Amino acid sequence: MELPEPVLKTLAEIKKNYNHTVTVKVIKGGYYIYQTYADYDRIKMRKVRYTIYIGKIEKDGIFIKPYRRNKRTKRVRGVDGYIRNRTKEAIELQQMITEQENSRIISAFSTDSRVSFDNVGKNLDIDPQSVRYRLRGLEKKLKIIYTIDTHASADFGYLRFVITVKFKDKKPDLKVVEKLFNNEPNVQLVMSTKGEFDLFIVVLFENHLNIESWLYNIRKTNVFLLYRAFWNVSYLMIGHGSIQLRDEFFRDIVAKKVWHRTKEEPRKKPYQIFKREYAVLRALSNNSRISFKKIEKEYKLGDGAANSTYHNLLDRSIIIRPTISIENLPIKYLVLIRVYQINLKLFEELRKNFFLYTLKDTELWANRFSLIGDLGSPVGMLIIAPIFNSGDLNTLESELRKLLRGSIIKTTIITQTLLGRICINKLEQTKSRIYEKILIEEYKMTKEEIKDYLNRT
Repeated sequence: MELPEPVLKTLAEIKKNYNHTVTVKVIKGGYYIYQTYADYDRIKMRKVRYTIYIGKIEKDGIFIKPYRRNKRTKRVRGVDGYIRNRTKEAIELQQMITEQENSRIISAFSTDSRVSFDNVGKNLDIDPQSVRYRLRGLEKKLKIIYTIDTHASADFGYLRFVITVKFKDKKPDLKVVEKLFNNEPNVQLVMSTKGEFDLFIVVLFENHLNIESWLYNIRKTNVFLLYRAFWNVSYLMIGHGSIQLRDEFFRDIVAKKVWHRTKEEPRKKPYQIFKREYAVLRALSNNSRISFKKIEKEYKLGDGAANSTYHNLLDRSIIIRPTISIENLPIKYLVLIRVYQINLKLFEELRKNFFLYTLKDTELWANRFSLIGDLGSPVGMLIIAPIFNSGDLNTLESELRKLLRGSIIKTTIITQTLLGRICINKLEQTKSRIYEKILIEEYKMTKEEIKDYLNRT
């Protein structure tokens, strides 16, 4: 598009006064000037393009400033001012999202995703219809996934292992890595990381021999064969938080353990499960708010079978709780922290204070830690935490070093989740396993003592 010389001259002067891209649109013989800027919006969790009209150039080169009627842009000179206005709106939106009542609703459904709107409304003193409306909005805004926190894999004979990989020099393409592990039903979680290692993988196997054989074959594939790397395998026992079981695990592995009465097998063996248990676990893992009637219809179960099986699984702690995972939190990243226990005596002396610290409310959209577990080799702990703001990681590392003196703490940034899901939610403090199993049962603390600690620190 050729522009008249006077217009070009004026346009060049305008560009000197603005930091971002300046473009011209010819509309009915007039030369209209716009400024454009693209940036990542942490509230919307996507790239956003800002465009604002900054004036008109006549054919003779005279620049006419815009007359703005819109309150958002009335006193805005350029896109920088517009962005400031939009940022103010984003902050107000964030404050609206994180308001106390919405946070309490998230906490209620994190603790029990099958809870009724009436019960939540009664407990929080909110109208049940308002709870329903707010939850629907939060589902869209935060991309809430309904699933279960379960120990089902252990019940039918599977142990959880962590594999870490540190490449010596070159690294394989992550898309190829994802494709490889997507076809492996034993694999529940794959993350690319930056720091102590490059890949973090969680798998389920019946014993060490099976995982060693499987891992040897994985390393021989074209995906990894040509890359020099350090591979490490460790047993993981989760004490807080959960990793969602992939549907492929139920479909390809657990389905084979469903017991069917035959002459050869008149009774169920310890590692087998009933069809109704399989149906409830698989269905709720994919959607913990699904109706029992739908489960019974899909898996051809008798009336009431899904309901009674669900409560039986709860009583046996095979299902810890139906819960949620928030997929669209405005966080910077997830961080993975490995704690190597060097001085066991000092670690044991400080252990109780660490677990009390994990319960402290962050006043954010998620618990302080999304996952806490014990590692078998090298002996220590594994912690995964959401980092919301710049500087939060330094603060967290500093606090952990005080609480876990006698241990070495190494931090790894999770750059991308390739497969599976760590459940990020906001569990009620008094409903966590740390509260019930460790602080009350193991350390014999009273509820009042725990509450007093949390209120004064």
